[in-house]
Amino acid sequence: MKINAPCECQGGFADDLKPANDTAKILLNATGGQGGGDGGSLPITGESTALIGGIGALLLAAGVGGYVVARRRKTRFVA
Repeated sequence: MKINAPCECQGGFADDLKPANDTAKILLNATGGQGGGDGGSLPITGESTALIGGIGALLLAAGVGGYVVARRRKTRFVA
């Protein structure tokens, strides 16, 4: 991989004393394991998303139901 970015500084790279060391090797080490990608498929990362969404929907429905019940009840304040 060779990257040659344009210089936006004054003078450029004129003071580069060793142009031979202007390259760097990039090493990527892939890790194995239970990521789900070992069999050629994408890793499963959102396994409990449906469970959390279902619990949230139940809590929302319980809140709406409580609001409707509380609104229908007549409250009388007696002093």
